[in-house]
Amino acid sequence: MSEERVYFADKAPCWCESGDTYAQCHKSRASQTPLQPHEIVALTRKAFSLKTCLHPPQSSIACSHIIDAHSISISTNLKVIAENGHVLHFSSHFPSMAKNGGQLTVGKVGVNKASTFAGFCHAHDSRTFSAVDDRISTLTDEHCFLLAYRAICQVFFTKQCAYSASRIKKIIDRGKKPTEQFILQEFMNGRELGLEAGLRDLKSIKSKYDDYLQAQHYSNVRYYAIELDHSPPLVCSVGTTPDFDFDGNRIQSLEYPETHADIVTCSIICTDRGSAIVFAWIEDNNGACSKLMTSLRRLKPYLQTHAVLRFIFEYGENVFFSPSWWEGRDTATRDAITQRANRIFAHPDDCLMDDGVRADLWSVAGIKSNLDLWRIASTQGTS
Repeated sequence: MSEERVYFADKAPCWCESGDTYAQCHKSRASQTPLQPHEIVALTRKAFSLKTCLHPPQSSIACSHIIDAHSISISTNLKVIAENGHVLHFSSHFPSMAKNGGQLTVGKVGVNKASTFAGFCHAHDSRTFSAVDDRISTLTDEHCFLLAYRAICQVFFTKQCAYSASRIKKIIDRGKKPTEQFILQEFMNGRELGLEAGLRDLKSIKSKYDDYLQAQHYSNVRYYAIELDHSPPLVCSVGTTPDFDFDGNRIQSLEYPETHADIVTCSIICTDRGSAIVFAWIEDNNGACSKLMTSLRRLKPYLQTHAVLRFIFEYGENVFFSPSWWEGRDTATRDAITQRANRIFAHPDDCLMDDGVRADLWSVAGIKSNLDLWRIASTQGTS
């Protein structure tokens, strides 16, 4: 946009597509007082102050008070990796990002606040997820389903808040030059479209999870679990839309908001026998989740754990790790992980391919999966 050559009539629709006229919207934007950092923080906090219960409304149990529900069990997972009651994560706290040039950096958080979201009431949170909040002895369909469901709910809640926060675009460019306004609005509009598409897909998939939860059809979840014979130094609950597999092949396109995207979850949890890495999903319209797992299964077991670490830091946000584990990594490893954590909006096609980084050496005790059963059922259904 040229500041010298482009003019708009006062009553014409504003170029930013806000729905207001140019006079009501951007005509005097450059002369307005710029938004201050503390104002951005306040507006963002307000957007993320949502409190709701995401449990299906058909429940026979009445809602109680909304709580800061943990998407990762505090007693059986977070406390296991905590040191002095704290864990580390890549913080998206605005003041921290502003201080570090917009980059996510590792920060400390108490276990009582780690992984929390105000997305369930006390009654439904405790009743729904009791099977995965207790220490798991033998991994079952129910466990895999509930881990996936909790991850989906957390991502859905967070994206709802992020979409609400995106409305800050109406004032984010106050005091900016017209060219800067255009760049900011173009970015914010693209982000808003992406959030709308993500919410649409999440709402659809969560509705299916809700139905299966109510009917206790836990076997409808597809899962691939890597069982380890020791407790991990990190835990996570991730829900994401992968666009590349571990061989660098594109498995779905995320460029077009009108196109549905497949969603896979990944949970790393502690168990009685050690720990488990659980990938799970219930819908695979594009085949993305199956292709992702096929490429993972082709790797030797000891290489699969390294691939998982690449995946959770590349695509995940809800990941927590012990301070001593992070401090024990060399600078090159920490830099590689930090680079992955900061690729929020776009991923290179080789993002999950082996980069030679060995962030940890995990001992695989076994693989548990129902993917072959699903494949047999699919074959029988088409014969």
